Amino acid sequence: MKLTPKIPLAFLLLGTTLAAWAQNNPPIGCVTHTADCCMQGNVSNKGALSFYTAITCVGGGVTPPTLATPVTFNPGLRCDNYTDTCNNTNWTVYTSVPYTAGPLYWDASISNAFTSCGVFPFYGKVDGTPSDPLCSKVTATVGPGNPGTPFTVSVVQAEVEAVDYWSDYIPFYNYTADFAGNGTTTFSRPIWQRSPAINNPVVQPQGQAVGLYVTINSCGAGFKLIGLSSVPGLCFTNASVGVGNQRVTVTASVPLATDVDVLSGSIDWYAVIGGPAWNSPTQMCYAGTSGPHTNYVTWANPYGSIATLRRIDWACNLVKGYSDIDAIEAKIHDTLVHDFDLDSNCVQNAWIVLDNLYPQGQGYDCVSLVTCHMLVSWTLGLTDASVNYACASTDSACSTQETRPCPGGVHGSETLYFLDSKGRLNNYEACCVADTWWYPGGIPGRYSSAVDVTRYWLTNGATQAWIYPDTNRCTNPGPYPVPSP
Repeated sequence: MKLTPKIPLAFLLLGTTLAAWAQNNPPIGCVTHTADCCMQGNVSNKGALSFYTAITCVGGGVTPPTLATPVTFNPGLRCDNYTDTCNNTNWTVYTSVPYTAGPLYWDASISNAFTSCGVFPFYGKVDGTPSDPLCSKVTATVGPGNPGTPFTVSVVQAEVEAVDYWSDYIPFYNYTADFAGNGTTTFSRPIWQRSPAINNPVVQPQGQAVGLYVTINSCGAGFKLIGLSSVPGLCFTNASVGVGNQRVTVTASVPLATDVDVLSGSIDWYAVIGGPAWNSPTQMCYAGTSGPHTNYVTWANPYGSIATLRRIDWACNLVKGYSDIDAIEAKIHDTLVHDFDLDSNCVQNAWIVLDNLYPQGQGYDCVSLVTCHMLVSWTLGLTDASVNYACASTDSACSTQETRPCPGGVHGSETLYFLDSKGRLNNYEACCVADTWWYPGGIPGRYSSAVDVTRYWLTNGATQAWIYPDTNRCTNPGPYPVPSP
């Protein structure tokens, strides 16, 4: 309270008493009286809020802060002015006017359900009400700074616009007309897009963590992006996202299982916000759903043959759930084994076998069948598969077709052949060799070596014979049939 030097100290000390006297004893005779607020009160301490930031999703609300430090006000000053016209004198009585702080309120209404995203400031206000109506109300804006420090609410909204893979196999051709064709058009990128709508399948090796690029548009504040799915390998956590349109990289929380599979699942995306740093409970703002994403899970990246949707889909569904290489190879072999026809060959494009698969279609010779087996294995990423041959043999080698000069000197050069149960000549039994096992075309079972294939066939209707031009069997001196190795 500031006083003029002319005010007697006794008046200052007795101001309240004299004011009360003056109010109860109105001036009479020569004395006149007026009163005013000669000094308004003002803010002494602007106080402080209990916190200054909060965050919520569009559609959500926040709990406003309270006063952590109270607002206080300096008192004002009432002046009672007296004039004695008879004696030509005047004097003033000064009285302190205390101010009482009211409740905290806000300069704008804080919604309990924000309808749009953004950053919204709200200034806390406290009114000081004077004890004397001659003085005016004083309003404080809470917090440091000028005019004060706002309580800021960040309202988050996010929407996933596109999803692309960075961990999948490419190129992957969008061709389904048949197995034999390769197609010319690969699946477009991104794999999934909200608008215009795109949703394409991918090829993803087993046992690896799926990696995605996620294009997302957001406003309000940064957050952690998570993706939830019924497929464990399509769940993603804690990718940091800022404000605006951006592409972020995410990696699945767990790798895919170690088996061949066909997985299909949608991903529900959420912006995770809140927590102690935001003075708000943890919340999940829905950011859209992508998919359903079809993942053809191969053993490894396809190899050696163009990966088309028709081929990948058939191969993965054939051995869906298989987690053992030998079991996979055995299943492929067992699927093709009944498709045998010695007189039909398509080895130049062995995928044709699957376009005419038993029992609806025609059969093919052993080399066509095992080449098809090899191509299916390669499509699944089993690059160890190869075509090899078990030949008729007089010893355990069985790796090449044997020749000899006729022992009797009669027939010249002779070549050792298989004769099947119908007496038809066979140069060899073609096999798909995979993971050390031999899978012969048209013959059931698997075998540990070429000689085992030869021995099996010779004990199941086939024979061996020395043949001289063109299809004559050497029976003298023979021997005929040639004994099994």
